[in-house]
Amino acid sequence: MHIHIGLNARRTNAQSWGDLPFAHSLAAAFAQFGHASQLFFRDEAPTLTGQRDVVLRIIGPHLDEPVPGVPNLLWMISPPNMAPLACLARYQALFLASNALVRRCLAQGLNAVHLPQATDTRVFNPLARGDLPVDLPISFVGNHAPRAPRLTVRAALDLGFDVKIWGQGWEGVVPAHHLCGTRLDSAELAQVYARSHVVLNSHMPYMAELGFMNNRSFDALACGAQVVSDPVAGFADPDLPALHQCGAGDTLGPLLERLLAPNPTAQQRADIAASVAAGYSFMDRATAIAQCAESLLQRNARARPAFALLPPQPRRGVRTPVTLTDCADGDVETISQFETRLDALIAQHQLDVTLILSDPTTTPPSLGVEPAMRRAALAVGRIGAVIARQASFAALTVLAPPGHAGQGVIHAVMHDHRAAQAAALDPSTPAALAVLEPLCARARRLLESPAEECLALAQGDDGLDPVQTAIRLLTNRPLYAHTPAGFSRDRQKRHLRLWPRKALARSDLSIGVFVHLYYPDLAAVFRERFAVLDLPYRLYVSTDTAEKAMAIKAQLPTAELRVVPNRGRDVFGKLVGFADAHADHDIVLHLHGKKSPHASGLDQWLDHCLTCLLPNREEVFRILSLFRSLPDLGMVAPLTYRSVLAAAHWGDNLDIAREILARIRPDLALPPDERLDFPVGSMFWARAAALQPLLGLGLKACHFPVETGQVDATPAHAIERLFGVICQAGGYRMIRVAPAASQQHKGQQIVATRNEDVRRALQTGMFDP
Repeated sequence: MHIHIGLNARRTNAQSWGDLPFAHSLAAAFAQFGHASQLFFRDEAPTLTGQRDVVLRIIGPHLDEPVPGVPNLLWMISPPNMAPLACLARYQALFLASNALVRRCLAQGLNAVHLPQATDTRVFNPLARGDLPVDLPISFVGNHAPRAPRLTVRAALDLGFDVKIWGQGWEGVVPAHHLCGTRLDSAELAQVYARSHVVLNSHMPYMAELGFMNNRSFDALACGAQVVSDPVAGFADPDLPALHQCGAGDTLGPLLERLLAPNPTAQQRADIAASVAAGYSFMDRATAIAQCAESLLQRNARARPAFALLPPQPRRGVRTPVTLTDCADGDVETISQFETRLDALIAQHQLDVTLILSDPTTTPPSLGVEPAMRRAALAVGRIGAVIARQASFAALTVLAPPGHAGQGVIHAVMHDHRAAQAAALDPSTPAALAVLEPLCARARRLLESPAEECLALAQGDDGLDPVQTAIRLLTNRPLYAHTPAGFSRDRQKRHLRLWPRKALARSDLSIGVFVHLYYPDLAAVFRERFAVLDLPYRLYVSTDTAEKAMAIKAQLPTAELRVVPNRGRDVFGKLVGFADAHADHDIVLHLHGKKSPHASGLDQWLDHCLTCLLPNREEVFRILSLFRSLPDLGMVAPLTYRSVLAAAHWGDNLDIAREILARIRPDLALPPDERLDFPVGSMFWARAAALQPLLGLGLKACHFPVETGQVDATPAHAIERLFGVICQAGGYRMIRVAPAASQQHKGQQIVATRNEDVRRALQTGMFDP
């Protein structure tokens, strides 16, 4: 067999994941039986050979889809953040490293088998200590974090035991003399275990609660050590007498004292190692998996794609017209029920099907964002179901949607709905059909995610709201915090260090300053900052209540104030509330009263942006002189604030941006994360002409969701990124700046003494490392 082993890690960061040595050990065991193995990683597809291919997913925090066309096996060695039952059912075999979870799966009608984690006895064995003695009374290897408090380890320390610790996050948590290092490779880890009398095992709480005994226990036993683990629900094996489960309570001290009292002989340690090798080796696991895979190949059991043309069914009965819609509001029918109903009609009639397409840009006002996404996903699924069965129809007519009204909140599935409709209007071409498979797969993932249809496992702990969760399910991205492939912080660090200009050569530039102030107490801050604007300008301020407007007017008496709905944050206030005023100005400055109550590390973000964009009189003159002498300069943004460097990518906003861009430039492709440049924080100087495509969108309050404190995944966050995209699509360039006194990222500074130096830097790509 050709066994393709899929991991949750990316190829670029796999060395930091414990799954990688785990997979290598399993592959080596397969090789002992003559099976070829290849590893593939997150965001990759296996390279199938066409010769007895089998896919084995080793699942950790993210549950991936099966690969269509071949047998798929899943080995869940730790719980994913979300596990839809329908997705699990698409696997041809389920192996779970938790007996308790196996029982829950069986109760849900899933055919699951218990397969605990394993140890590689070639690496982990009593001889791994080499010439060193068994001189470590108690050891622990693992990181400390809020979600991994390691209570058993800390309890042992509190009881006075000398625990030697390797791992990150322990500094300041335990006395320094217990800390021995932060990271061990496999050989070093085996040596520590082989030198230890007792190895502590402390799981992530949710792993222990869900019954997953991790491989730390088996690795340490294979080296001959006694193991004391926190209790793992449902795990018990009388053949492992050296594995003790004990909590952080009163029994821990006596247990450790008892285990440390004798000096175990080499034979006793060998017996401990033999007990785990007998039932927990990778050879045992490879045997079980290979036998199952062979059976699946013989039965031709394969995963099915989300969309594929179905063979024609015999036409029976009389010719009957039937009208279907892609979006039936108020209809609670699932895709499966819709397909069942359609198949029943096909079995009884020769169908003349008319598929009426709805307006994908309209969302009923009563729907929230997540229900609107599900409504659109249902429409995509219905389109796929109809087109897949077209060979069984006597005739198929697809009616184009009405003109796009563009009413209702803009969400992440709108563009998918558009694309599925375009394919339905030309269903006979291979290109159109190829589009539908990934669209239907995305829709299916989203529709399968309600909590009542998922195995209740560990949930993401990074504060995702339901819309962000839905978007990550749609896009098959992990719920845990992660950085996109190819993205680099260094791109955001590249910036121009400003230098003074005593005066403007001419003052005929018309300057408009646009500020959105949700927090009226910040008006005084802006009044002080505007003191450096020693030139004529007009000030426009938006806020969301008349009371706030009065308070702001007292601090900024020259401002033109407009009250706008509390939708879309500062983006709505400036692009919609003052869309008409931009036409009166050559250069505009966009600012807003940024506070970030969700993250204390962002407290100084506003000060940073204002310091970069309004540093002092002479450096503001320099910014404006750059616009005058560089006709292709469209935007000057602040150097990206250090606390958000890791978030300066599309995040959960790419699909929302696709829909907005379709309304501006449907021919334009969005750049990948590694080439995305935008003013992070939505504050910038810009040439008004560079913003015109966004100003002409005709956005309304209904296009933005109700304000609930969202931190990402809204049209406002998407437009923040589109500021840079639209600027560059119009033939303009964007640069980031910091004041002359800045000491940040000095190695990434571009130092100039003339505007001509900046021109050359732009032409030679110095702003695009």
